[in-house]
Amino acid sequence: MLSLASPWLILAAVVALGASHTYAYVKGGTARENSMLAEQKRQDELIAKVQQSTAAEIARIQVVNKTIYQRATREVIEKPVYRECVHDPDTLGMLNHALTNTAPAQPVGDSSMSGTDAARR
Repeated sequence: MLSLASPWLILAAVVALGASHTYAYVKGGTARENSMLAEQKRQDELIAKVQQSTAAEIARIQVVNKTIYQRATREVIEKPVYRECVHDPDTLGMLNHALTNTAPAQPVGDSSMSGTDAARR
């Protein structure tokens, strides 16, 4: 007698279900592997294209050496630099006014005389 829930029928259904899942798992793994290989190939092609364009741009670079000796000499002659100037800003201002023979706009520094004050003693 065959019943609907016979152990052999249940076993066949479980085996069929397991076989179908195994087939789907293997097929899915292969598909995933193929998609990863295709993505890697696309990235490799893109990298090769970028490297070629970069190499072409680097090849277009031209190194040009120019000497600007004349201009540098003129700047040094026209603009002397005093490296050992040790004056404070007030003294430097007084020297500049003395060189140009002009009077400063306002008195520079403290104009009081230093010394002893007899009234305070």
